[in-house]
Order: sequence, then C-alpha cells, then structure tokens
Amino acid sequence: MKKLRNDIKRILRNECLTNKEKIQLKKIFKKFINTRDILSRKSIDFEFEEDQYFGLDSILNRKQ
Repeated sequence: MKKLRNDIKRILRNECLTNKEKIQLKKIFKKFINTRDILSRKSIDFEFEEDQYFGLDSILNRKQ
C-alpha cells in the first residue's frame, strides 16, 4: 500500500498534467483507496443467535 501511495504521488507530480486533470486523478485515486480499504475489511457474520429458554425461564423472561 505504501508503494501504491508513492506511485500515486509520483503520477500527480507529473508536469504534463493540467491542474484539472490532477484534481480528477486525485479524486479517482482517493475513491480507489477507500474502496480497497472497505473491501479488505473482515466480513461480518450475520448469523442470528437466539437465546434458548426452557421451562420457567421462558415465563420469567416474558414478564420482564
């Protein structure tokens, strides 16, 4: 990731680009980095766990 950031900085320092092109590229790179960070997150386990109640526990818990 550090190398990628350095490459992006090097591209943006290029004198052949106009300011408008640099701004557009910067937005594209920023969106790319944010998307990459989101996709690299660990997945969330959405499995629903229900508490098990037996006998009097279920009656007592309903009253609360």
